[in-house]
Amino acid sequence: MTTLAKDTPRNYGQGDMNDLPVIASDIIYEGAFVGENASGYSRPLVAGDPFQGVCMRQADNSSGAAGDINVRVRSNGILSNIAVAGATAITANDFPPVYASDDNTLTLTAGTNTKIGNVLRWISSGICDVTFDTPRPPSTVGTADIEDEAVTVGKMADLAQGSIYSGQASNRPAALAAETDAQILIGDGTDINSVAVSGDVTIDNAGAVTIGAAKILLAMLATGIAPSHVIKFAGEVTWTGGGATLAHTVTGALATDIVTATFHTLGSEGTIIQGAVASADTVTFTLDAANTSNDAVISYVVYRAAA
Repeated sequence: MTTLAKDTPRNYGQGDMNDLPVIASDIIYEGAFVGENASGYSRPLVAGDPFQGVCMRQADNSSGAAGDINVRVRSNGILSNIAVAGATAITANDFPPVYASDDNTLTLTAGTNTKIGNVLRWISSGICDVTFDTPRPPSTVGTADIEDEAVTVGKMADLAQGSIYSGQASNRPAALAAETDAQILIGDGTDINSVAVSGDVTIDNAGAVTIGAAKILLAMLATGIAPSHVIKFAGEVTWTGGGATLAHTVTGALATDIVTATFHTLGSEGTIIQGAVASADTVTFTLDAANTSNDAVISYVVYRAAA
């Protein structure tokens, strides 16, 4: 098709007005808030209906079949001096959302009601000017709407690597139902528990940052900082028994563990530590001579191979 080369008058509809088919056997009165039923027909609004506008003149289809007549609605504008349940000077001047619970009742309570607009200004107790509109948000977001991969709302398999989801449980996709409120999840497509990150990541948070138990593994550490051994146990033991050896219970110790030991308190008999050896649930210390005074205190550390 070529571009215009002359003036071309168009056919125009009603602009902010719309004519919509009415359900069977009902009347929509002038001033009613109009909703759409599950079959696509207009009716006096029922809480939860998609909002279609405000009826401009009575549409009497009490004796007709669905779609026999149309109702004319104003799809957007301002309702002046209208009652809004819960509106006070403080709340209304914050421009809160306004909901319809039926075709004649407006409220600031969301619940299962239908959002029609926002408070524009507070007039007096429970009376406001209200802006109303009938947007139709898309159910999907395609590549024409964003610069990356297409995303289907609520479908976790379409979350691209690096995408972030955060929200309350009531608005959360089913795949995230078990997560806690206000939690931020970074996904890599189908597995929201794995994160692939390139470049530096900085966490700057004035509050506490919590990392779940068993979420950081030795395998995550670079070769240059991965330890060959880790400390499994540490403690002190006061010498008893008056002999040259002392077996001390260390629950969980293995014969393959490595033990280092030193005097925390020197014995009055001037002995030295000849050895500290691990076995199952035990560390055995050996002195060069019997410690009959029983006044030596030994500190020890038990290491285990990290691999």
